Amino acid sequence: MRLLAIAARARVLLIAGILLPAAVPILAATELALLLPRASESLLLDVKRAGERLVAVGERGHVLLSDDHGARWRQVEVPTARMLTALWFVDERRGWAVGHDGVILATTDAGSSWTLQRGGLAGQALEPLQDPLYASPLLAVWFADADQGIAVGAYGLYLETRDGGRSWRTSEEPPDNPDQLHLYAIASPDGQRLLLAGESGILYRSWDRGQSWESLPPAEAGTLFGLVAEPDSNWVTAFGLEGSVLVSADFGDRWTALDSPVAVVLAGGTRRADGGVLIAGSVGTLLEVDPRAAVVSSRDTGTVTGNFARPIEAADGGIVLVGQGGVVRLAPAGSGERHSGGVPAGSAGDSGQDTDATGVATDGHVR
Repeated sequence: MRLLAIAARARVLLIAGILLPAAVPILAATELALLLPRASESLLLDVKRAGERLVAVGERGHVLLSDDHGARWRQVEVPTARMLTALWFVDERRGWAVGHDGVILATTDAGSSWTLQRGGLAGQALEPLQDPLYASPLLAVWFADADQGIAVGAYGLYLETRDGGRSWRTSEEPPDNPDQLHLYAIASPDGQRLLLAGESGILYRSWDRGQSWESLPPAEAGTLFGLVAEPDSNWVTAFGLEGSVLVSADFGDRWTALDSPVAVVLAGGTRRADGGVLIAGSVGTLLEVDPRAAVVSSRDTGTVTGNFARPIEAADGGIVLVGQGGVVRLAPAGSGERHSGGVPAGSAGDSGQDTDATGVATDGHVR
């Protein structure tokens, strides 16, 4: 997959280091995501909680909301039709979504409405624009508070804001990434310390909300797609290719590889209320991890075998997963409720593109 990613990189025109100054935001012409009756069955790449509400995002600019813990979903109007890859909420109302072509959206009402903060080629200072240019996908977003945030993505793209996203710019001291490896995940236990992970196992650590970064030795050779930090502690769980699950008890100084029961792509994770970690991945994989006990176990997802991109624990204790084929809800233990949603065995979904749960096509290209 590493060789394929290199080949993909060589085929794309990269325009690096020429993002517009923060004071001159220029947005591309607004386009709207189509409202579709089966949007909840389309490819979805992230899901987060905004209070008790669940918000999910995915292909074609789809944004969906659920106010009943994932049982029913409604699509909302969004000013982009680009694929959305990641979400972050700082509280029950204020959040951001990022995606392809460097798109960044913001909401102040728990996802009911969205504004475009950065659109398409808006960050590129080329005048006049002649031929279409490539804008790297954004793949993760994190905010310390309502003002200070970071968005990262393919080919080492690293953006920051200090005014709630009204303006975005490249950092004066970004992570040292001369090979422009993809950046996939950000995690923080306390809003101050940060870990950043990505392609080929690269790891970076910051002690000051991303104002400066230090490179850490790779936790392993394989790509890391996710990080989950335990609040107010030094415990971090990392995961990625070939079912790899690693834990660190000292915030990234040393890592221990756990005995994983799978060898698939692990794409997204979340922390549960009981302190455990849920990790979702390809072919219906859902893992439960106890980092302190160094134990990984598989959880049954029934007949659903589609590729999962992200899990979340709903406010009622149910587990909601998104990915290929849309939403799957696993009922709380002992509730008597039936599981719902998802792509059953043998179904291809309706995304029209063979992808794994990270939004990376199975040919290794970033989507």
